[in-house]
This record gives sequence, structure tokens and C-alpha cells, in this order.
Amino acid sequence: AFSYFSGRISAQVGGNWTQLAFSTEEAFDESIETLDYNWTSTTTRAQQMALIIYAPSFDAVFILRYIFEQSIAGRVYPSTRLETINLSPMRDGDVLIYGVCLVFSLIMLLLGLRRIWCYQYEEEKSTLNGWHVVNAILVVTLMVSLAFRKS
Repeated sequence: AFSYFSGRISAQVGGNWTQLAFSTEEAFDESIETLDYNWTSTTTRAQQMALIIYAPSFDAVFILRYIFEQSIAGRVYPSTRLETINLSPMRDGDVLIYGVCLVFSLIMLLLGLRRIWCYQYEEEKSTLNGWHVVNAILVVTLMVSLAFRKS
């Protein structure tokens, strides 16, 4: 994360997972007490907090990230980022697009592998390279994504 206080990029070294309870007010107060929002560590200059919120009414998971930075003047909130993971069921058009992309990427992978193992002429012989790996990863990620979205 870029530090506005020191003017340079710093690295994230670790973190803690804290689950906030929203069932009752007492449970929320108990779960909030486990956070170190008072910054008892003097070596920590910035903290990132990510709120992961499941919203069944939107069929989505929202990830809201804040970076809190400590300066002489107090806390600064230099960065906020919202990401959405859509969990809604796929439309028929989406399934068609996934299918077309999957077929084309599989054809490209098979054509590349054919040039390695089943070549007819010596000049068309190829070796395994990074593009074959990228094509294989593309096929796998499309299949996994389609399986998650369709289920």
C-alpha cells in the first residue's frame, strides 16, 4: 500500500482474521473488542481492514477495504476500495458466451499441443512454451468459473 505519511510503498506482513457477530448487540460488542483499533503497537504505521459482507438480497458478496494510516495529527483514511462478487444465477446468454469461449480456448490449446506431439513435418514441430501453459490455465479457469456460476 502507498503511504501518504512517508511517501513510499510499504509491504503487508501479516494480519488477523476477526469475525464480527451481528446477532445481538452484546455479541457485536464482544467481537469488536478483539480488534486492535487503538494501535497498541508503536511499529505499525498503517492498517488495512477488509469487511467481507454477504448480502443475500443482492446475491453478492461485498468486500470493502480501508487503509488506515497513523500520523502525528491522528488517523488518516487515505484509501477505500469496494469490490463485488456476483453470486446471482447465470442468464442463458452468459452460458452461451462461456461455452463459446471455452470451446475456442480448448481448440487453441489442442492446436498448440498438436504441433508438439503430432506434427506431420519437421518444420512445423514446436516446443512447449509459456503460451501453452496460459492456454491450459484459461481452459481450467473457464471450466471452474462456469461450474461455480452454474451451480
